[in-house]
Amino acid sequence: MRLCFGSKGLRRKQHDLEANEFSSNGERLRDWRSAHSDEFFEQGSRDDKADCELCVAAVAEEGSLTLNLRLPDCLASQQGKYLVIPGIRFRYGHLWVLAALENNAESAAFRCQHGEKAARQSGLGQAVNYRFQRDDKGRRVFVTTKMVESPPVTDRSREPSAWT
Repeated sequence: MRLCFGSKGLRRKQHDLEANEFSSNGERLRDWRSAHSDEFFEQGSRDDKADCELCVAAVAEEGSLTLNLRLPDCLASQQGKYLVIPGIRFRYGHLWVLAALENNAESAAFRCQHGEKAARQSGLGQAVNYRFQRDDKGRRVFVTTKMVESPPVTDRSREPSAWT
């Protein structure tokens, strides 16, 4: 079984560099590496003390997020241990992300009070995953999490009987 991450097309172009408009294999390799460094994913866990070990979100007073992204050791010596990305607001689902982070804060407090075993049985906490992507539009971050169930709210003023 063969496994190729990303584009098989760029991998196949190494066999005929001139026909694929590459002057050298190094040039093709640069394109291949560029295509494979356009995104990365940080998977969260509901059992983590923070929402994700390598990417921790903090909610600012005005409701925006600040992400603290743990850098690899090879970059930490040059740029510091964390990359701080402030002022993040999501056009869609921002309130769901805030709710998930609040749920994780409650889970951490419960864990401190009652212990690890009780925290796992409580059902508190939820995974928050981060995907960082670079594309033609720039650099973006996507957050995925489970939507927390909330009870339906009925607005009696919208009932037909209230219209008359």
